[in-house]
Amino acid sequence: FDQEVPEEFVCPITCEIIREPVVALDGFVYEKDAIESWFTQSNCSPCTNAPLDSIMLVPCHTLRCLIQDFVNAHPNAEPVVLL
Repeated sequence: FDQEVPEEFVCPITCEIIREPVVALDGFVYEKDAIESWFTQSNCSPCTNAPLDSIMLVPCHTLRCLIQDFVNAHPNAEPVVLL
């Protein structure tokens, strides 16, 4: 029985476990590469579709450590994708 990955550890763009979490102005956490790629196409939030005043991203070091601890403790855990 594998541990379910907490929703907060999953990127809403890639639906995969986040490796390098960053917070965008919309307050959501994303995989850094995924949100940077998103911002090359749009300045709106991927989660709310609301326009963002800035595409500044802030690294989330504490969350990165929590995710890494989880992955180390549950190497076979996979995100549950809700369609």
